[in-house]
Amino acid sequence: MTLELTEAKARLSKLLTDFINDDLLAGQDETVTDDTELLMDGIIDSLGVMRLVAFVESACGLTVPPEDVTIDRFGSVAMLADYVQSLQPGEGAAG
Repeated sequence: MTLELTEAKARLSKLLTDFINDDLLAGQDETVTDDTELLMDGIIDSLGVMRLVAFVESACGLTVPPEDVTIDRFGSVAMLADYVQSLQPGEGAAG
């Protein structure tokens, strides 16, 4: 991974982490990091996942197909950042 891609992923991870902590978990004592298990640990419920999808689509100018909303892609901020980067032009298709 090039330095430019690493920096882009770091910015994306911060954007996602801030949204989750400030919007999805607003008023709660819980906070997430890049590696927090969002779904397996029950940090985000199904409504939260849909809000996260809408945020990703709006903030990144992407469309997330329903079949891509899986635990392998939305399981943590790090996994989601990798997925979003794979959707960016020039980065190849998500697999």
